Amino acid sequence: MVISGLRKTYLPSQAKSFTEIRITTRARPRFLTAMFAATLRRLAAATKPLAESATKSTSPLKKVWPPDYSKLSPQAKLKFEKKYKRRVLLRSARPRWNKIIRLTQLFSVTFITVYGVLFMRWDPPASNPFLSIRRTFWEMFGSTLDEPAEQDNTPMTRERPIRSNPPPK
Repeated sequence: MVISGLRKTYLPSQAKSFTEIRITTRARPRFLTAMFAATLRRLAAATKPLAESATKSTSPLKKVWPPDYSKLSPQAKLKFEKKYKRRVLLRSARPRWNKIIRLTQLFSVTFITVYGVLFMRWDPPASNPFLSIRRTFWEMFGSTLDEPAEQDNTPMTRERPIRSNPPPK
């Protein structure tokens, strides 16, 4: 097999001796160098200065940037400011980030409120302002959810076991 006019190379399975295999490994870097020669030449070449290419423009600019405010009328100034503000708002808008922040705030405030109303222990139980809401909630949903301990300082325990094994026969 001949690669781009280089030495005859063999695959390792076709090689008759160790030197033929070494020829194959030597040919690869030359092949890759030939492949990227044009790219390397262009990267190494000196670039033209940008000032020359900008001054040799074939068509003149339609608008001067930035505009001279002293020469603009009040209406033109207002129009320019509105356009600039709109462009800045469009470029600085991050809808996905804003949505994530809003949802994070909503979930954190909701979690803290629900925890404070339904689960938080108040040091003197009489000072709990949400005691009536808490009792009503646990009376309605107490059969489906695990009820928390009463407001005295007893530890929270389950009255029924998690798994009930059948009695041995």
